[in-house]
Amino acid sequence: MPLPVHFEKRLAESFLDSLKNGKPIECPEGGWTKNALLAAAGACHFAALSQGPIMHEGVDLDTLPDERREAITLQFFAELEAAVRVYSHLTMLVAMAEYDAVCKPVAKALIHEEDGIRIVNPVDGMSPNALDGMWGMGSSAPEAEDDDSVDWWKHGGTPPDIDDELDDDS
Repeated sequence: MPLPVHFEKRLAESFLDSLKNGKPIECPEGGWTKNALLAAAGACHFAALSQGPIMHEGVDLDTLPDERREAITLQFFAELEAAVRVYSHLTMLVAMAEYDAVCKPVAKALIHEEDGIRIVNPVDGMSPNALDGMWGMGSSAPEAEDDDSVDWWKHGGTPPDIDDELDDDS
């Protein structure tokens, strides 16, 4: 069955104003209906999308060939969608009081796409099974506890080559 969309411009304007000006997002008239929640999610998704791909910050994409720009954009959209799913999944675990069993208070992961497959690499504060149940998403979390190559995982640290990316809170 199709999911209906009931978009209201005034609601989007209110959410965008809140996000742009650092104001709280107000509960819409009529409460937090499914449509109001999706509208808020859409405004937040747009705000994150407007930040552009982190990997290409400072690069004038207009100077790149069309094919490269398209590839960067498609990958960014896919990775952003995966990030939203991760945030949604972890928020669901919090709501179900299951988060503490699989994650520390602050959890970090890296998301990328390889050959059309979205991969979520939990790297700090997240057990290998924290992302179980995410529809259609694989996790490349280490499987073997005794594998020296994943020692950073067992000790709650991060692999040395990604420390800088994880320190960026954007």
